[in-house]
Amino acid sequence: MRGTQAEVLVLDLDGTLRDLVQTDGKIPQATLEAVCRAHHARPRLHVVVNTGQTLEHVMGLVQQVFGRRVVYSGRFAVVYEHGAGVYLPGPLGVRKIPLYALLDRRLLRVFDRVREGIFHACRTALGWGCREFHLQGNEFNIALKPNAPEGSREADQVCRTAAALLLRVLAECAAAEDGQNASALEAALALEARREAKLSFLPPPNRAAPSVPDWLAVQFFYYPADLVGLSARQLTKVTGLEAVLHAWGLDQPRAVVLGDGEDDLEVMRAVAGWPGSLVACPEGAREAVRAYVTAASGVVYPPGRAELALEAAGLAGA
Repeated sequence: MRGTQAEVLVLDLDGTLRDLVQTDGKIPQATLEAVCRAHHARPRLHVVVNTGQTLEHVMGLVQQVFGRRVVYSGRFAVVYEHGAGVYLPGPLGVRKIPLYALLDRRLLRVFDRVREGIFHACRTALGWGCREFHLQGNEFNIALKPNAPEGSREADQVCRTAAALLLRVLAECAAAEDGQNASALEAALALEARREAKLSFLPPPNRAAPSVPDWLAVQFFYYPADLVGLSARQLTKVTGLEAVLHAWGLDQPRAVVLGDGEDDLEVMRAVAGWPGSLVACPEGAREAVRAYVTAASGVVYPPGRAELALEAAGLAGA
């Protein structure tokens, strides 16, 4: 069966291994045991946790659930913040590669200014203090999260308002970097956000929008009533995985990829041509992900039953 000789197991966390409803936000024991058994029994198997979470958060989690034997084996890596960086712990030390450091210096300066200026903008434009939202402790990406309960009407309104303001602050900071007109740049960025991040609630520009300069390659991400943020288009889960494989000296290894979101779908498509690879997703994955996995003869498993994907890949047995 495809995946019997798998060399890389690529795992998303939230929504893929654990589910807030079905598994109470925990990775089920059967899934943990399946991953650990596969890793222990197969010296050629590498595990990559590929997530949008911060490095600090995910390392605390994986050390707790997988244990130091797996995490510091030299065959375990973390891609964090949707590809902002990679972390490779090993028995002789750790290697950290901040991929964002390779970005255009102008873009790095703009992100610094946006991070510094967003709270001031909220206070002056909206009268908000620190009670409405907080900045997540990301290393590079900028993520604003409401303090109201996730999914609530209040959280939804904060996200919508914060998204529009984040766009404005980004335009002002970018315009200051290369002398463009801030209003025109905001209109151009709004068009991109409406199209790519599906921020349809943003008002359409009331003026002709110029093209966004190539160096300002940003990516908006928006989760209704949960989180709104900003990243660089060059930083993705795919580029993060590629950096990890390069560090390990692996070229198009047989891969098993588990994920539930559209960024995980990009990873699945990236490994599509690699011999013997297998893709899988939970039943609650995005519709486009389920459709792709089904069409690729992959595995669609019930929430909290990711071990079924490992079984299908021939990784469950000792």
